Amino acid sequence: MTFERLKIWLKALRVNQWTKNGIVFLAWFFAFADDSQAAMARGYRPFLLVSAMAVSFSLISSAFYLLNDISDFNSMVIKSYSLLVLEKDKKVKLDKSNHLITKNLFGVNDYFANSAVQEAKARYNNTTENHKNNIEAKKSQITKIEEKI
Repeated sequence: MTFERLKIWLKALRVNQWTKNGIVFLAWFFAFADDSQAAMARGYRPFLLVSAMAVSFSLISSAFYLLNDISDFNSMVIKSYSLLVLEKDKKVKLDKSNHLITKNLFGVNDYFANSAVQEAKARYNNTTENHKNNIEAKKSQITKIEEKI
């Protein structure tokens, strides 16, 4: 894995947010102050358990960040698709480009806005092509029925 790919993954996993999960260590730290807990908190095993818990919380939070990103991306594609329908089917002139509207509305960078717009264009083209194919198929069916009559 290249350094650039690793940087992208670390940014997507939001490693900078993992420091919040360090609060788990406070329970272990304060256990030393409590005489009834101090004996259980000593040694490497409790430290390893607390460390594993902090890492688990971090990975779980990263998973939710990624799920949220996927949901946001789908919302961007849907919005971009609806803007395409307005532009092409309803002949509405937008004051800004689809890309800029998506970028400003969702507060994302150019990469995500472009990806969402391209995905929306692909879906729009697929939908219109399927619609044309369905019309041709129905016309063919009508012709065959008329020949039989």
